[in-house]
Amino acid sequence: AHTSGDLVVFVPAAGAIFAGDILATGAPDAPIHLDKHGSSEGWITTVKGVLSLGGDRIVQGHGDLQSRADVQARLAAAITARDTVSEMVRQGRSLAEIRAAMGPPSTFVDIVFRELTGRQ
Repeated sequence: AHTSGDLVVFVPAAGAIFAGDILATGAPDAPIHLDKHGSSEGWITTVKGVLSLGGDRIVQGHGDLQSRADVQARLAAAITARDTVSEMVRQGRSLAEIRAAMGPPSTFVDIVFRELTGRQ
C-alpha cells in the first residue's frame, strides 16, 4: 500500500478503522512511497480491504476523519486513474503525454507510470 510496513487497526465496537498513512487527505492523491516498497496496486487492494472491514469511521494518518463514502470515492478515482494510465502505457505514450491527458499534476499518475514502465 503506502509502504511495505502498513498497519490497519479495526475496532468493531466503535465502528472505527485506523488506517494511518494509507489514507491522508493532506496529499492530493494516494500517498504511495515506491522507495519503501509501496505500490498503486497494493494501495488499491489495501483500501478495498479497509472498506471490507465494515467500519463507518476511518481515521487517517493526516487529515480529518473520513466516512466510508469519502474513502470509496478516493478508491474509485484511483482505480479509474490507474486503468487510464495503464491503457496509455500500453499505447506507448510518454509520461509527458500521459500527464497532459490526465489533467492537473498528479503524483499518482507518476507512480503508476514508474511502476508499469520502470522509468522515471
